[in-house]
Amino acid sequence: TRVVRVTWEGLGGGSLQWMTADEAGSTAPVCFSQGQSILNRGLLPGCDTPGHKSTWAITVRVPAPLRVVMSGVRVAETVVDGWTVSAWAQHIPVSHYLIALAAGLWCETAISDRIALYSLADIHADAVSEFARAPDMLATAASLLGPYPWPRWDLCVLPRSFPFGGMENPCMTFLSPSLVAGDQSLTDVVVHELMHSWTGNGVTCARWADLWLNEGFTMWLEYAMGRRLRGELASDVRRALDFQGLLHTLGDLADDAPERLLRPDLAGVHPDRYLTEVPYMKGYLLLASLEAQIGESRLLAILRDWIGTFWGQSVSTDDFVAFWRPAVGEDAWIGARVDAWLSSSELPHGLPLSATSLQYLDSLQLTPHLLPEQVAAWGPHEWLVAFRNWDGDPRSLEHVRTLVSMAHQNL
Repeated sequence: TRVVRVTWEGLGGGSLQWMTADEAGSTAPVCFSQGQSILNRGLLPGCDTPGHKSTWAITVRVPAPLRVVMSGVRVAETVVDGWTVSAWAQHIPVSHYLIALAAGLWCETAISDRIALYSLADIHADAVSEFARAPDMLATAASLLGPYPWPRWDLCVLPRSFPFGGMENPCMTFLSPSLVAGDQSLTDVVVHELMHSWTGNGVTCARWADLWLNEGFTMWLEYAMGRRLRGELASDVRRALDFQGLLHTLGDLADDAPERLLRPDLAGVHPDRYLTEVPYMKGYLLLASLEAQIGESRLLAILRDWIGTFWGQSVSTDDFVAFWRPAVGEDAWIGARVDAWLSSSELPHGLPLSATSLQYLDSLQLTPHLLPEQVAAWGPHEWLVAFRNWDGDPRSLEHVRTLVSMAHQNL
């Protein structure tokens, strides 16, 4: 065994965010990292590309009583001379951007023997309640893809300045407190991060230009999970919103913008520019088009083979074509227009929704005649669809304000 010792000092503009106690809404400071896409090169030395993977073992010291959580498994935690010393390890090779840490006054509650939830004290009880179905999510995911491949799936709810809804750090999903809505209506984000355990963390894009292999597959799995956990209609509402987001993104991009493509040329371009709805929803629509040709059960079977074949590796779009084209068959490949999805800046197909779902989405309208019982069952996604369907009549908004005021008075 050869050991190489590196003395290294981080660069400015890295992945760490520092907050005072007031900024974090805590009684002590908070620090957390966000490595995607290329920010972890300012946190620790490594080959900061998704095409390279490694195991790691890291020890972190913070002033007691602060604690550290990381995207791995805790090996040891002790308090020595006023310092909390935490040793963490990740024994499954991961890409550099998936190394993450967060330091704060974390409260910890076990949700199951494999899942713990961490958060600051002010939101902890609400977060535990909000994400209480995490064991059901894990069991449903295993029914689709086989046994969960990581030793743990812990959740850490970060302060409000966390810049994403969630981040799929292996073994320790980071979540925004904005997901704690009080009715579990935004937990589809948690499902999305869970499914990255297979597509994204286990099988990873080789370049950021192949990001759709992470996100498109994960969106397809998120919707498959949503149908099982929340029902077909709720899943369709979410898909419709995400599809509208894709249309807005494409509308904001020039016709010749490389970011419109599923495999763009990102030479000289910061990969964060590609963190748009395109790799997510356009990638999903490619897979949905294949699903329409071969059915969900067959696509799932091929997906399980894909994960088993490339587990622990980084893959390219060329790998996808070489594996999936013979697996689905030439007729399905041509029928789904996969080559067009991969090469065109436009959308070869629309959103696959049932007629019943489309009628329901069209019915979500803001009008001056809405009745309280019509909106009583609306969740955040229904309200978003309704506002996007709004025809601009100011009387409708005034009526909605009245309905919301009445609802608050009745609480």
